[in-house]
Amino acid sequence: VVNDDFFRLAPPEQAAFILHEVGHCKLLHLEKRILALPMLLIWPPYLKHLCIEQEHEADAFAAREGFARYLISVFSRIEGGRDSLHPDPASRIERLRALQGA
Repeated sequence: VVNDDFFRLAPPEQAAFILHEVGHCKLLHLEKRILALPMLLIWPPYLKHLCIEQEHEADAFAAREGFARYLISVFSRIEGGRDSLHPDPASRIERLRALQGA
């Protein structure tokens, strides 16, 4: 999950990124994707829905640990979406700001 861009982040942003990935593990996202395989055979677009939902959940995990502003900082520098299995940065920022206000 770490590429050269990771090393260009400030240390708090790196911590937020790592917490996001820890969130995927703690929330059992890989296991849920494996269990979803039968659904994916019936309705392949479900993969996109599932992945986007899991990205938002992992963002929320890092936000609950107090790192929302650092994720916002990272997402504010990304133009467009990485791919169709990730939410666009603007929607991630909007959700993170809502979590900060909660």
